[in-house]
Amino acid sequence: MKLNYFKKSILGIISAASISLAIICVFNIPLQEITVFSVQLLLLSLTITLIRLISQAIRFYILLKLFSDTDFKFSQSILMRSSSEFLLSQHYLSLQMKRLERLCL
Repeated sequence: MKLNYFKKSILGIISAASISLAIICVFNIPLQEITVFSVQLLLLSLTITLIRLISQAIRFYILLKLFSDTDFKFSQSILMRSSSEFLLSQHYLSLQMKRLERLCL
């Protein structure tokens, strides 16, 4: 059963990456525009995002321990929380891009 959560988390990350690539292809975004950011800015953004994800995983882990009878490890809560974040944020971003496209036309 532990492997099942890991597989679902990996599938979530893969689907989020494929959605991102699909958005890049559909809107013809050149890779030069994506890679134009400095390394320091990218590392800062990555660090802030990881801190946010870990803090949300801690909150999720505490809620599971307090209000659920399931036995989860902390690493499983990190995987579950981060994979759900990838899935939800990609859907939200794609809807926002579609809304912007309609506004610009």
